[in-house]
Amino acid sequence: MRNLSMRTQFVAYDRPRLAAASMLGQSFPFTSWAASMRHKDLDNGQSVLLYTYTFQVGPPPIAWIIRPFVERIFDYQTRKRFGRLRTYLASHAHEITRWQQEQ
Repeated sequence: MRNLSMRTQFVAYDRPRLAAASMLGQSFPFTSWAASMRHKDLDNGQSVLLYTYTFQVGPPPIAWIIRPFVERIFDYQTRKRFGRLRTYLASHAHEITRWQQEQ
């Protein structure tokens, strides 16, 4: 997975509510990629992060073959990454709250 990388740029940023990015150029197997993260506070003192993404794969003659594999791998890696983020935030909640109050 380390060899699969892409350059991205923020296309929208409204801290702490929204961050959106898109891919610059192409990076096999992706021909296009974009994602957004929206943060919403919940009434119970918790919050939820809504992550939405879209992508296309190529080259076109084999896109229909590789897309299901890319979808599964990307979904798995994304869930793993956000799971680690959730664990980190839960274990550092006090520090994060203090940092937020200082901002």
